[in-house]
Parts: sequence; C-alpha cells; structure tokens
Amino acid sequence: MNEIKVEPRTVYGMTRIYPKCNKAKIFAEMLGQETFTPRNIQAIIRLGYTVSAEHPPVTFGVTT
Repeated sequence: MNEIKVEPRTVYGMTRIYPKCNKAKIFAEMLGQETFTPRNIQAIIRLGYTVSAEHPPVTFGVTT
C-alpha cells in the first residue's frame, strides 16, 4: 500500500510536518527539505499516496 507517515510538530508557534517513515524521508530527500509544506503533501496525495499523521505529543500545559 502506498502510505507515508508524518508527524506534525509545533516549532516556535509554527506547525512543521516531519517525515516519520522511510518513504516519507525519501520524499523529503528528493525535495531537498527536512519538512513538508502543505503543497508538498497535496502533491504526494496526487501521486496516489495516503498520508497519515501521528499525533503530536501532549504536554498537558507543562513547560520545561
């Protein structure tokens, strides 16, 4: 099945989409990027891939 896994993370108030599986890492490498843009995700979906996002970690309002 054509599926990639990504992980959204909030960095300095901006959501970044990081590759999580090997296929996603290869896509990012081909794009010359460490993260995906929404436009990148749309193109990957148009290629027939399913993109599943792992939930970001929950901090419960605790800061370190």
